[in-house]
Amino acid sequence: MSVKHRLALYILAQTSESKGNTVTLPVKESLSSLLGTTQRHLNRVIKELVLSGGITDDDYPSILINDRLVLQEIIDD
Repeated sequence: MSVKHRLALYILAQTSESKGNTVTLPVKESLSSLLGTTQRHLNRVIKELVLSGGITDDDYPSILINDRLVLQEIIDD
């Protein structure tokens, strides 16, 4: 399971606990440890999700989910 897959799954799992399309993620050090990767790789994966149109991370650690289907397709692959 790729880091991209695990991050998309984590983000969608957090939406059930939060309001609307905004999710507050842990600090990158904690999140990278949770996902089993480095902070540098996590930054690359977040950038990929932004470029795919799935999320916006202008105000990290709060991210905005733009398209749940993009995230779901990553999980389904």
